[in-house]
Amino acid sequence: MKKPLTKTFKMEQAEIEIVTHTQKYKPYEIEKNIIEYLYKVPKRDLKGISKINIYDDCPDYFPENIAGSYYPRELKGKAEIDIYLYHALPYMLVDELLARFRNKLFLLLFGKVFIAYHLFHEIGYHKYTEIFPKLYKHKDKEESDKDAVDYSNKLLGNVFPFRMRYYNFFNILYKFLYRERIKKAEKIRSKPRALTPEYYDAQSETYLRLKEYEKAVIEFTKLIELNPNYPNAYFNRGFANANLGKRKEAVEDYTKAIDLNPDDPIVYYNRGISYHEMKEWREAIDDYTQAINLKHPNAVDIYRGRAYCYSETGDYQKSIKDFTNVINIDLANADAYYDRGYVYAMRGKYEEAINDLTKAINLNPKNVDAYKFRGTLYNKKGQHDKAIKDFTQAINLNTQYVETYFERGWCYYQKGDYENAINDYTSALNLNPDYTQVYYNLAGIYSILKEEEKACKFLKKAVSKGFSDFEHMKKDPDFINIKENECYREIIKSRAKSKIL
Repeated sequence: MKKPLTKTFKMEQAEIEIVTHTQKYKPYEIEKNIIEYLYKVPKRDLKGISKINIYDDCPDYFPENIAGSYYPRELKGKAEIDIYLYHALPYMLVDELLARFRNKLFLLLFGKVFIAYHLFHEIGYHKYTEIFPKLYKHKDKEESDKDAVDYSNKLLGNVFPFRMRYYNFFNILYKFLYRERIKKAEKIRSKPRALTPEYYDAQSETYLRLKEYEKAVIEFTKLIELNPNYPNAYFNRGFANANLGKRKEAVEDYTKAIDLNPDDPIVYYNRGISYHEMKEWREAIDDYTQAINLKHPNAVDIYRGRAYCYSETGDYQKSIKDFTNVINIDLANADAYYDRGYVYAMRGKYEEAINDLTKAINLNPKNVDAYKFRGTLYNKKGQHDKAIKDFTQAINLNTQYVETYFERGWCYYQKGDYENAINDYTSALNLNPDYTQVYYNLAGIYSILKEEEKACKFLKKAVSKGFSDFEHMKKDPDFINIKENECYREIIKSRAKSKIL
């Protein structure tokens, strides 16, 4: 085996080690292409990337074993990008030799575009999940991936303005080959001798990639009937069941896969996710722990998942410890700071929570939830001006967030700024006309202002929308000015009658 080719790429804000492991293709030419493409990337987007690996085939730990690229986030503030040159065509075609031939033809025609695409895509993914972290709570993976694709296509359009249209055509052809693979398999189905475990394995994998999970379950079941000791069949059927929302069936399949192969961290992780979504917190914690002990490559997500479970069981100390583990691995993870801040707040440690939320905001200045939550904590501490400033920033980022108007209105109310409180409560009602507490709060403010007619109007509205804490209403000092009002008395009287009935 040839020794990997290593070269260091240096630019103002980046020092990246390029390691070419390929044995089948031209390593020097690939290295040269990588360096050429890195110069096309904005300097700030390379920040935090430490290494780029180029391989022939995918590693065994890949859950789907697909070629392309992979971005491991478990490095301490650093990112590695892996690019795989063998593009998984065997899953599209019955004949693997033909698949390999087509893959070589593809690399011959579009190799440079393929490498550039995956390089730009992973840099884009790094940009939208690390430089501007929005994964999980604030931006899901699918949306971040879409941003990365758009980013990649934009850079590719600058580098390969004409060849891009052919590359896009080839990607469309890939999808066509998937469909052709299904059609060809259906013809084979009529020949019993051809229905081997290998056939069902390829067939079910194809359905899995097409996200046709019901069909994938059927094919994996047939594969299991032919080969009941094949752990991957149970794992993949569990994955398909999980995507169909059949968590119990997924757990059963993952358990069988573990019985057959107890050393696979990926199966424990997936079963842990299913337990997590079934709210079986203890079982999820056990599986996440086992996945960590077996060195699952995606430690960040596992620690985060286990931290959530600990939080749900009330074990806040262990939850904080796991979110700290995430931060130690990934120093730029804004969501981990947000989540740890949330758990600190649950324990009543508002100062520590505010510090973490501040770090989350520094890493992601567009994090609406962090501004809102920090504003809530400032309000609890009686720091109304700071709270109003945070709520205002949250509103600037998202004008449709009704709770933020409500909370800022409450801050203004506590400061005695009734005009601004009324404006915010009115905005909240414009977004949610059924917000009972807003009607009640407005009634209180108008009572303080001695506008009895408006106070009664909003109090009646609150009751009609479901307000039922009349004992609190009787003791509420805001209504002193209208307690002798006939409207107020009627509301209390009607409540007394309803209790008798």
